[in-house]
Amino acid sequence: MPTRPEAADTPAASARGEAARWADAADAVRSLGNIVPIPSEKEVVRYFDPALDLGKRAARWGNELPDHRLTTLARFAAGLAVAEAEAWEQGKADVAVRAYADRRHLAGDRLIHWAVPWLIAVAEAHPGVSQSAEGAAQILLEIGDSLRPAPTLSGTEGLYPPGEDAFGPLAIERPVGEYLYSLWSGVALVGSGSVQVTADAPEAARDWEALANGYRRASRIWDRFALRHPGTGALWRDLALRAAVFADVVDAHRKA
Repeated sequence: MPTRPEAADTPAASARGEAARWADAADAVRSLGNIVPIPSEKEVVRYFDPALDLGKRAARWGNELPDHRLTTLARFAAGLAVAEAEAWEQGKADVAVRAYADRRHLAGDRLIHWAVPWLIAVAEAHPGVSQSAEGAAQILLEIGDSLRPAPTLSGTEGLYPPGEDAFGPLAIERPVGEYLYSLWSGVALVGSGSVQVTADAPEAARDWEALANGYRRASRIWDRFALRHPGTGALWRDLALRAAVFADVVDAHRKA
């Protein structure tokens, strides 16, 4: 019977393995750059800019992020995983725990919630790069299942301010057309694809019924994600609700 864990089971080895997965995700996303611009959270969500928070967190590790695009954040997460591994190997448990906590926050609050929807949209809109986009999304989902930054809970009372969920404010206070370009509607748009084409068209030319059906389809997809990926299930449950609500908003706009 083994008297101590294998090397692969040590916290340092686990962190180094995660660092490699972050690097693989960054490489897969970078390969999409010839097809679509690599975005930041601000460009996908539109109405929220985490620049100040990211800058402060990077500075604590002596790092200055050149930008806040997905590839950069994935590389930053990989660096935090390496920092954790090195800290464990040097007996600096406090530094290791801090690196883990910062990486978990980065994954759940600054990266996975918008990056995965964007990658899924890219895969649908551009079949030629769907393998790379879906592969990157799968890596992020697996990391999320390991770190569990947003597990599915029985309720959300007290987790967020009143009137908000994991993504931000729930109230729809802008014109419907503007929300089509924000993840707050429940879908990330990249400029083409079944839902995306109608969003890019002038308002009078949009097929609002098809658009509403696209949001309902997205809601079902996020519901499946919530079941399959419990480590980030709360994110997909919230996004499913947003997409379902916005489908009704689009329907009401169409009938008005």
